[in-house]
Amino acid sequence: MKSTLLLLTIGFILAAFGPVLSSAQCSPESLVFYRLTVYTFWSQQAFPKHFPDTRPVAQWTKLYGISHTENLTLFQVGRLADKSLQTFAELGKTEDFESTLNHSQVLSTFYAPPIRKGVGLTSSSFFVNAEYSKV
Repeated sequence: MKSTLLLLTIGFILAAFGPVLSSAQCSPESLVFYRLTVYTFWSQQAFPKHFPDTRPVAQWTKLYGISHTENLTLFQVGRLADKSLQTFAELGKTEDFESTLNHSQVLSTFYAPPIRKGVGLTSSSFFVNAEYSKV
């Protein structure tokens, strides 16, 4: 559940970048640099009624992403993810997922360390261009 929420949150954040990459503003030769920072706020002060008393605090897996061509589909809403993506979502392991990628369709791969407590931040940088504009 938290992995799905994190993927959706990151998807909404990245969707906001769309207007920056319009062809009217960037030439096809442009290489654009982004820095993505994820902030988490899961604390007893912020969520006093829902904060767990007996379980460990929320932990977030490492951040992982790629910039890629539009021909590469990582997952589709409403369909089951393949096993390698499920392994990443459930266990935070990217090795199987990375081995299944068609790397000719990938421009940039990025990682950021996990957030070990409910409150924190992690960040990473990546590149996109006209051909590799999907994240």
